[in-house]
Amino acid sequence: MTLRRAALSAATGLALATTLVAAPAGAQQPAPAPESLPLDITPTSGPGGTVITASGADCARQQAFNAFVQVYLAQGDRVVNSSVHDVSDTGTWSQQVQVPGDADPAAAYSVFATCFLDLGDDTDRVAEYEAVPFAVSGPAAAPASPVPGDPTFTG
Repeated sequence: MTLRRAALSAATGLALATTLVAAPAGAQQPAPAPESLPLDITPTSGPGGTVITASGADCARQQAFNAFVQVYLAQGDRVVNSSVHDVSDTGTWSQQVQVPGDADPAAAYSVFATCFLDLGDDTDRVAEYEAVPFAVSGPAAAPASPVPGDPTFTG
């Protein structure tokens, strides 16, 4: 299942493509749009390198044991990072995604997510979580310099 999820992660990109329902030739109709759900992120701003925690609910609640969510960090319409996570039995989830250290503070970033249902031979997109803006406040902080000298222990 992990291999299928990894392949799905690579293939979905922004996960915004329209899915078609199988029907006789010439009679294909677009599938109903996935449900739109709210997304929470913490923090909503920070420097490059910031780890964002995204969370949501109602991801395939009736079949949560077969559900997973993919969280995306996008710069404009280009995904710059993503991560995949399983969903709890109640349909809730929480996942982290990291802002690249070289993120451009002048660019517009957003975090969004997609809920998928793993059906064995197929995977259905069942819900989209609304995009939430993330403001990059500057470049990643430089690592701290080591403190010279030998440590002293007491006790």
